Amino acid sequence: MIGRDVMARGAARHLVVALVLLAGGCSQVTPQETVTGATTANGETSVADNTQVDETSTTEAVAGTTEADGQTSTTASSTSPSTSSSSTSTTVTTTTEPQPAVLSGADVLALSDFESLTGLRVGLIGNQTSLAGDDHLIDLLTEATDVELVAAFAPEHGIRGIADAGEVLDDDVDPVTGIPIVSLYGSNRAPPQDSLEGIDILLFDLQSVGTRYYTYISTMGLSMQAAAAAGIPFVVLDRPNPHGGVMLEGLMRAPAQESFIGQYPIPSVYALTPGELALAIKGERWLDGLDSLDLRVVELVGWDRSQTWVDTERPWIGPSPGLPTIEAATVYPGTVLFEATTLSYGTGTRHPFSSIGAPWIDSERLAADVIASTEASGLEGFEIEAVSYTPQVIPNVSVRPRFEGEKVFGIRITVTDAAAYQPTVVGVHMLIAAQTQATEQGLGSIIDRPRVFDLLAGSPALQQQLQAGISADDIVAGWQPALEEFRATTSPYLLYD
Repeated sequence: MIGRDVMARGAARHLVVALVLLAGGCSQVTPQETVTGATTANGETSVADNTQVDETSTTEAVAGTTEADGQTSTTASSTSPSTSSSSTSTTVTTTTEPQPAVLSGADVLALSDFESLTGLRVGLIGNQTSLAGDDHLIDLLTEATDVELVAAFAPEHGIRGIADAGEVLDDDVDPVTGIPIVSLYGSNRAPPQDSLEGIDILLFDLQSVGTRYYTYISTMGLSMQAAAAAGIPFVVLDRPNPHGGVMLEGLMRAPAQESFIGQYPIPSVYALTPGELALAIKGERWLDGLDSLDLRVVELVGWDRSQTWVDTERPWIGPSPGLPTIEAATVYPGTVLFEATTLSYGTGTRHPFSSIGAPWIDSERLAADVIASTEASGLEGFEIEAVSYTPQVIPNVSVRPRFEGEKVFGIRITVTDAAAYQPTVVGVHMLIAAQTQATEQGLGSIIDRPRVFDLLAGSPALQQQLQAGISADDIVAGWQPALEEFRATTSPYLLYD
């Protein structure tokens, strides 16, 4: 069903890439029957790092403060156990530049000098992560021989990735190339049909973070619908899943929680690349109107399912202001749940999403409790330490950090083995420990936006279980049957071993 149309053989950084021309197909699925289910974005739902829900949502933080202005660890530091159609092809060879262990779809396309796009008018959905080597695809496509870049389309955070979470974007013009930029995070969440007039092929190149709540995958699906309606091919330039291609975590999204941060019935951590997810979206009929879509994937070279981001030897380009480091992206699936609570989740500090806390928390006890419970559950690959920090405004990054100017006490996570670390599971342990302290102090539930929490969790079940005092082990055990069913469902769409 899915062909392997991009292959590589290499030694000593010499690259030979056999690239099936886009005109022939790359990896693709056959047309499916009409899909059922709603697909439009719901404005009330966006909340996670690259989306917000309402005026009370806080924004993310990025590196920029110092230990003096904020976060310091106490002397008590503890560690969890860790293990540290027909097709034609063209061959492109280069031996002069060292290459990372893994090449993205954009790299592969650029190494072919965009030969497969010759004579075509191109649209690009991209942002600051849309690089081939050190160059932005907008610039490369503009300079490519006999290729016309007609328009670029910008998701949440904008084409250069500097807009705040939830910030509405207007259409614009790229100051370097003069290419028109169509906003996909304003009045439109997908390319309007008139913006696709005069475009022969639509490319998608966004680095996502492998979690359901991150809005770039919603942008992808809605844009697939727009391409299908316009009758033009949709090409995913594949990129690695930072969490690898094995680990599944969290609740499946329930139908009532469909939103722009929960567009598909998938778990919190879903173990698919963007290309594989696109194939599943079409093949499993998770969105309407994709029956006739010409869907193609330019595959990664050198990636396998066991690889997390650090194994790829690729630099991390933050896909949004709140995830400036791979460390933040690694812990994000679990700590993002704290966005819907009264606690800080590290915004306004050097450790966004790696730290959680509040002025009333006993940090030493919280660290000890989380260490004890995660050790008892056999969780590995991270360290927990008690910390204190003072969130501060970081211009263009965190403009409204929770507890701005107040000293916050809590814990910080340091991941020591990304392949072993289970972020959503650890997040559940942290929620339970923080709620225990809040209850003892008569503060009630730490979840102050229950609707948002359910949207992030994917189901009301997690909130209900936390309120009922269900153990973390029992909560996680309840996920497993649906996760295994999801693994079986998506196996036909896997492009990599």
